[in-house]
Amino acid sequence: MLREAPVAVYQPASTPSEPRCIVVTIKSSGDKKHDARKMRHIHGLLISSPGEDHFEFKIYEQDERKYQLRFPNETTHYSPELEGKLTRLLGPGSVKVHTL
Repeated sequence: MLREAPVAVYQPASTPSEPRCIVVTIKSSGDKKHDARKMRHIHGLLISSPGEDHFEFKIYEQDERKYQLRFPNETTHYSPELEGKLTRLLGPGSVKVHTL
């Protein structure tokens, strides 16, 4: 009598979580060149961690104008390490995360 060998089913070590949206709040310093460099640096940090999480910037100017920049074609992997880097750069409460 022949028996079929059990079929191994591949399962990742951990199932991926739902994609998230990372909202980064940036307050203007009043120096446009400095602010542009800071935004490029933050953007670079986010895209250097490939993943499925989306991100956007909320920018608050000193004259109370507000802007929202979305990056629909770029994603990141939000991790405790990335959170720490962003918090050190922008201060506590500058990063919010929600599921999509």
